[in-house]
Amino acid sequence: MQTISTAADAALQNGSLLGVRISCEGLAGNTILVEEDIVENSLALDRNSVSSENIEIGNVESSELKFEIDNQDHRFDSYKFEGAIMTVDIRIGSEYLRAGKFTVDLPPKKFNSIKISALDFMAKFNQYYDGGLPGEVTLLQVLQYCCTRCGITLYTTSFLHSTYLTTIPTVYRDWE
Repeated sequence: MQTISTAADAALQNGSLLGVRISCEGLAGNTILVEEDIVENSLALDRNSVSSENIEIGNVESSELKFEIDNQDHRFDSYKFEGAIMTVDIRIGSEYLRAGKFTVDLPPKKFNSIKISALDFMAKFNQYYDGGLPGEVTLLQVLQYCCTRCGITLYTTSFLHSTYLTTIPTVYRDWE
């Protein structure tokens, strides 16, 4: 969890407008999108805790980033957005808060506005467990193994119950 300063909290409490900066690491180059590049009121960041009306234990949902780029002057026609990693920072007053990293999954059509849809890195965890951690292991070891296998950078190794020992099954069984 990120903390914000008292100045940023006061800006939110006073109804201050938020800003955005999106750094795009594309397969063929990088670019930065700022508020002027984004169609007004098009930015949405959807975060869910469940995928349906039912609460599922052990379920994690990917967040989805959607917005439109103002491309009336066609300055983004040559930029390849598909596969780009987008780092989204929200400006609160004069401070930035990291909203996440997202990968553009579908190639957008390039018209006067470009519709972007991207999923956060949680989508990388959507794979079967391969039985690579048999025996008794800590929750930290499980997390490190999964992050490495899925290509995720783990930013902290300190969390509640990280040293808790558990036994991981050696075979994944798909019950559906």
